[in-house]
Formats: sequence, C-alpha cells, structure tokens
Amino acid sequence: MHISVNKPIQPKTSAHEVSKPCIFTVYFLIGIIPWVIFWFFAKTRFSILLFYNNLFYIPAIVGIVIIAANLITWLYCSTYEDYLTEVKTIGFVERNASRVVLAASVVFLAGQALPKEIELPHAFTYYSVFALMSSVLALVLIWMPSKKAHWLTMLRHIKTISFSYAISFFIAALMSWLLV
Repeated sequence: MHISVNKPIQPKTSAHEVSKPCIFTVYFLIGIIPWVIFWFFAKTRFSILLFYNNLFYIPAIVGIVIIAANLITWLYCSTYEDYLTEVKTIGFVERNASRVVLAASVVFLAGQALPKEIELPHAFTYYSVFALMSSVLALVLIWMPSKKAHWLTMLRHIKTISFSYAISFFIAALMSWLLV
C-alpha cells in the first residue's frame, strides 16, 4: 500500500450534506436584532450628532442591508460547501476584516493626533473603537473540528456578521468626523 505524503487529506463532507439548516438563518436574524437595538441606543445617546443630519441613517441601513443580503443569499443556496471552500471563504472574510482593522486604526490615530483646538465629536471615538472591536472579533481564531464543513459554515456566518458591524461602524466613524 502506497501512502502519498504530499497530498492533502480531504475531509469527507458532502457539499449537499444538509439543506435549509435553520440554525444559520437564526444567526443572521440574531445579528440584526442587536444592530437595531444599538442604533436605537445611538439615537438617544448621540441624538444631536447622529440624527442632526439624515445622512447618519446610512451606517445603520448599510449594516442591515449587508446582514439581510447575506441571509437572503444563504436562504437561496442553503447548502454547505465542501470543507476547503469554507476554509477559503473564512480566509476571505478575515483578510477583509484585517483591512478594516488597519483603516479604522489609521483613522482613529489620525483623529487623536489632531491639535487640541480641533475637537472631535465623542461619536467618532466610540464608532472607531466599535469598528476596531468588531473587526478584531472577525479575526479571532476559533478552533473548529476538521471533519465537518458545517462547523466552518457556522464560524463563517458569525465572522460575517461581525465584519458587517465593523464596516458600518467604520462608516459611522468617518461620517461623525467629516460631516459633523
């Protein structure tokens, strides 16, 4: 019997192992609920800064649209991909999240480096920190069993929701700095 050392082991997970898994749909729905609650809180906490200009509804809407688009896409296809495709997709989410970490860090540090005479709105600091926290959460390494693609699908959905939050918070930070 000949065993090849150079050939990667392919986990035995079918691309169509389960159809319409409800638990992943719940992740996206749960992702929308805190988002709506957060923006309700932001409306009361930063009422002058956020809702002085109707443009500040954009980050809230962007977050809901991104999560809803992912939910609709998931409902449309609703099957697991093979293990290697899931690994590549998670890598894609993490690469983009790392770019948001870099961009949010640069914008936050640039805002903090401004002379004291130029006062930034508090919302800028909050949204920059929220963007950093959400994008770092999308980068957190979490161990998943290597034989089942559905575990990676779950991780991908969680990271996608966190990444969606990061994008919207980053937009809100930029808007609070540039438009107020």
